[in-house]
Amino acid sequence: MPQSLIFASLAAYAIATLLLIKQWGQTDRRPALALFVWAAGLVCHALHLALSIHIPGGLDISLGNAMSLVAWITLVLLFGGALRYPVNGLAVILLPLGIMATA
Repeated sequence: MPQSLIFASLAAYAIATLLLIKQWGQTDRRPALALFVWAAGLVCHALHLALSIHIPGGLDISLGNAMSLVAWITLVLLFGGALRYPVNGLAVILLPLGIMATA
């Protein structure tokens, strides 16, 4: 189950990045489809983090989990900003970094 969640979040982040790049020069600076796919990736990423950090003996805050958690928090804050402001250029940079930290 956690592996399918991580692959779903990676695919969603990649698709959202490609949608934002495709719409780079257009006048609509807040694409609804890219935001929806991005939100789906955030949900899958959060579920994966919840399943991988909470273990029976306590919390597993290894380097990989910590990097993934920091990437998720960064992408959530950027998503909140993207709902109000046109931050597509920053999202095109940070979404691939989120992919690298998640993988």
